[in-house]
Amino acid sequence: MRCVIVIENGLKSAQAFEFDREQITIGRLMGNDILINDRSVSGNHAKISFHEGQAELIDLESKNGTRLNNEPVKRASLHDQDRFSIGNICIQFVCPEALSEHAMDQTMIAGAHRWNAEKLEQLLHSSAEQMRNIVQNRCKRVHEKFG
Repeated sequence: MRCVIVIENGLKSAQAFEFDREQITIGRLMGNDILINDRSVSGNHAKISFHEGQAELIDLESKNGTRLNNEPVKRASLHDQDRFSIGNICIQFVCPEALSEHAMDQTMIAGAHRWNAEKLEQLLHSSAEQMRNIVQNRCKRVHEKFG
């Protein structure tokens, strides 16, 4: 399943990672798909597994826990636009195929001040041509409207 994981680094920046595989690991140790250098994140903190088009967030017995939409979880289904945290790090789960035009607008407006142009360009680079055109147009409109 193709998805984008957005690691929020404060109000002005974010890191976006696009994946198309059955499992994504997140943690502080080398060897994880997403490496997060933060003391609140365990070495092997959590993973996202995909099965038959469904995404599941699994805590790997981390010290500081995993929260989905502000609720502690050990194992939970993930849906487009869900936010979860590992330790003190906030992460957003995005499935580009699931984004309607309205949802795309809302995502871009909400993230406009966090995502910088470089990170959006990384996201755009690996998206399908149609998605690329929609995102570019939305970003342009958001930038014109909100600066």
